[in-house]
Amino acid sequence: MIGQILKFEDFAAPSGNSRPTYNAADLEAAFERGRQNGREAGRDAAVLALTAALDGAVQQAANADAIKRAATDEAIKALAPMLREVVAKLADAGRLRIADAVLAELHILCLAGLSPVCRISGPVEQLRVLTDRVEAAGLENVRLLPGAETEIVFDGGRIAIDSAFLPDQILEMLAELTDNKEISDGI
Repeated sequence: MIGQILKFEDFAAPSGNSRPTYNAADLEAAFERGRQNGREAGRDAAVLALTAALDGAVQQAANADAIKRAATDEAIKALAPMLREVVAKLADAGRLRIADAVLAELHILCLAGLSPVCRISGPVEQLRVLTDRVEAAGLENVRLLPGAETEIVFDGGRIAIDSAFLPDQILEMLAELTDNKEISDGI
């Protein structure tokens, strides 16, 4: 009965669980497969990291460009009233210079022996300045008429003065600098 209760295990007998055996070539092939899989996984991770870095750089460049555009627009909008005033002052100064140029031409005509019987035409704003100057000079035979160009017409010829040159040039430069139609049109 003891024989039925105790059963000794035979360690010399082959077990029912057989394990696979590997030789050196199998191990070397498995090692090489693992290395190749690791390389591929590393390349995939590097490509993913590079792609993420490139996406980040593109986004940063777009953000920087948007910030630059916003800052430029804000600066131009802030400067627009001052630029309008500068152009207005330059236009006023230009009108005074044109008035001085017209009177200088009239003076030259007087010195040449011609009586300044003439017609001066020009923009209304220019004529306002010229009226005061002609009256101050005591010239009586000068008629001031509105016109597109500032010019002196007399018996001996015609003298044309480009009154729009200075303001037009300033506005063109501002338009080039600002590339902003609202500001350029509003000046």
